[in-house]
Amino acid sequence: MGEMARRRGAERPQVSVDVGDAMQLREGDGTLDAAASVQVYEYLPNVERALAEMHRALRPGGRGAIVATDWNAIAWTAGDSELIDRVLAAFAEHCPHR
Repeated sequence: MGEMARRRGAERPQVSVDVGDAMQLREGDGTLDAAASVQVYEYLPNVERALAEMHRALRPGGRGAIVATDWNAIAWTAGDSELIDRVLAAFAEHCPHR
């Protein structure tokens, strides 16, 4: 995903892509204009620490975006409700913060 994002942003000098640890960002204090995290926070053992890291790295007035799907709110149309229940249960078992 990181490589795809780099390719898509290659012609935009204002865009950089960094793949790292949400619990310990490499960026300095107040250095980012924006930060995005997609489908990450549900896997973290300490969400508060990751939020603090994003806040620390954002400049004053910077924007952070966190995307996490509420899998229980999705309208599944597989036609097999038992299968859907098993898929959702398997997902729930592996995420500390769903």
